[in-house]
Amino acid sequence: HHDQISIWDVSSVKQLNHFSNGNHARETRVSGLTFVNDLHVSLLVTAADDGAVRVWKNPHVEGKETLVSAWTAAPGMRRGTGPVFHPPRSESDVPRSSSTSNNHPRGGGINLAAGSGGAGGGSSSSANRRGQIASATSSSSLSSSSLPSSSSSSSFPWPGLVMNWNQNCGRLATSGNCGTIKLWNVNSEQLTSEINIGRSDVVTSMYTDDTGDSLIAADIHGVVRMFDLRQRPKMGAVLYQHGSPVVKAAMQRTSARTIVSASHGGEVFVCDLRAGHPRRGTANGSSSSSGGGGASNRKKTGLVLKLNAHEKFSLDAFAVHEYAPVVATGSKSQHVTIVDLRNGGKRIKHIRYHEGFLGQRLGPVTCLDFHRHELLLAAGCRDVFVSTYSGKLAD
Repeated sequence: HHDQISIWDVSSVKQLNHFSNGNHARETRVSGLTFVNDLHVSLLVTAADDGAVRVWKNPHVEGKETLVSAWTAAPGMRRGTGPVFHPPRSESDVPRSSSTSNNHPRGGGINLAAGSGGAGGGSSSSANRRGQIASATSSSSLSSSSLPSSSSSSSFPWPGLVMNWNQNCGRLATSGNCGTIKLWNVNSEQLTSEINIGRSDVVTSMYTDDTGDSLIAADIHGVVRMFDLRQRPKMGAVLYQHGSPVVKAAMQRTSARTIVSASHGGEVFVCDLRAGHPRRGTANGSSSSSGGGGASNRKKTGLVLKLNAHEKFSLDAFAVHEYAPVVATGSKSQHVTIVDLRNGGKRIKHIRYHEGFLGQRLGPVTCLDFHRHELLLAAGCRDVFVSTYSGKLAD
């Protein structure tokens, strides 16, 4: 049942609604969920790896959910058939990004208390300001290939359709294994711009800053790029590169020039765009490749922090709090780790079991997400449990 969506009230651990997204349950899966219009009439935007985006009204009202809009955001998207993941390329192999514009109209600790509720195994979860959680059933094993260069022998799943919503601009960015990044005006439901990134560069994560001027895109080769959306054409500057596919890359709102990213091999990088010049994770800015690429598509960044969150296991889920200096990592090896980015990236909590005297072991972790403002973490596992963890960050 890869088309099912459940809406939960975290405070009462009560399921508010359960409905089908409408995608093909056997051949496709829900790959992303996000709430929009938090301060007004909230809508739920869903992405499926058939390339379609759907917008739902009243998703939290039982039997009253309404599909208000739907469109194909990634035409020609390749689904989970055949190999797609390749070894991380050297920096000289990273192509310069090209684009076309389409101007259509529109040091302390956390004391955690856990609670859990039965739900479909989540492929993505998001909590809005009213304390609701959306979870979607999915399978991360539609098709994958073993990572050729990673500390883990597990496989990295197809990302499906990846999306990022910018509330200030009313703009939705979509990509995946389709060779392009498309920017959509959701109000007019029209394509405003398109960035060609190459068919081999499968995007795994995207993030746009508050102004909507910059877009961060990470791919299966471990490359993290920044695009200036004000430029025409929109050229991508290579910031740095992980040694394995990037699980997630994001900016913290407290520091608009700091990027936090994590890779499947367990690397977590915190980079400052204002200083340094790291390449392939080197703190001194030296590159592992002496090849070309030129300075035109390289941007100066400084590696503030590098840590290996998972030395023996793969990193399969990653979450960055938008305001607090905290990140969370999860693994299909059934554990969640919470890290304080201060004090050199100190591990402050390692969760392997549900709370209670007979608390069972966590299932394989497939997704993590922080509440936008509160210190509340949601973890989705393959054993149909969604757990929430709350805490307080010491000074």
